[in-house]
Order: sequence, then structure tokens, then C-alpha cells
Amino acid sequence: MRFEAKDQRSEAEDQEDLRVRLAIWPRDLADLNAHNKYPEFFSCTPFESTKPSPDKIQSVDLIEGQWGKDGSVYCWNFLLDGKTANNKVEVGIDNKSKSTTLKTIQGTLKKSFKSLIINMKITPTTEQGSLVHWTLDYEKLNANVEDPKSILDMAIASCKDAGVYLNNKAKTQSSRLLQTN
Repeated sequence: MRFEAKDQRSEAEDQEDLRVRLAIWPRDLADLNAHNKYPEFFSCTPFESTKPSPDKIQSVDLIEGQWGKDGSVYCWNFLLDGKTANNKVEVGIDNKSKSTTLKTIQGTLKKSFKSLIINMKITPTTEQGSLVHWTLDYEKLNANVEDPKSILDMAIASCKDAGVYLNNKAKTQSSRLLQTN
């Protein structure tokens, strides 16, 4: 899967308040391997993301609310640049537009960013596949903080892992159904 990162900041925004928006999307849709169950996987059962990506995501804990419910609070525990990190987020889920927003409210990432909002939008492309569009909106605490490209890299890698995991899971369920008939 080939991705292109696009820095969408204007010079005025960069100089004014260090606010930046990064977006990423695949150049070639045919190479994308995200299963159509990815929105539910990411939003409603993120605790399962440790199965396909144990080297990246250590755990996802429910802090407040219910899994898959708008306004709930999750805490993601993960490895970022080889170091343990966590990100407590308020979850915004829009099932109609197949998008999820994770607004950072506490955690390791707050040491570098005044605000960090991670958006994931799914666009179905085939019966089994989807286009995953990640956007990071953030404001750095100061000019010495690097852009969070490693977060974007982790999102891409986790997305690939989840796609393989979900496709394999669907094949296994499909073969079980065939065996019972």
C-alpha cells in the first residue's frame, strides 16, 4: 500500500499558532486492503486492535461510557518511537458518515500538543474493501515539537494489520459456514 502524506498548513497558520493538519490517503485504491468491518473494529471494539498489532498497540481500555458509544472515553496504550505511550481520548462516532474522532484529553501526547484530534473516515470502495482516510488536527505546545508523523505511521501500519486480520477472520467464518452446510 503506497501512501502520500500531505501537509495542509498555510504559512500564516504555521507562524501564528503552530496549528497543523495532516491528512493521508492511498494513491492507488486497488492496493488498499481495509476490510469493510474496519469502522466497527476501530470505533466499537478497539480493544481487539491488540490482536493484529501487538507490537504497536498494547491495550485499549474503556474509562467512561460504553464501547462504541459517542462520548465514551477510551485510553489507548501503545508503543510510539519505541517508547510506551498512552492517549486518553473522548470518542466521537458518526455511524452515518462512517467516521470516528478521537479527541485527546489526557496522556503522553499532551506533553507535546496543546490539542490533538485524530479523525478516521471510511469510504467503502468494494463489497469487502474500504478507503481509510486519517486526519490529524493538532496544535504544538512549542516550535520545538516535531509533527506527529510517527502517529500517522502507526495508524497506517495498524490499519494494514487490521485489514489482514479482518480478512482472515472473515475467511475463517466463511469456511466454517461452508463446513456446517
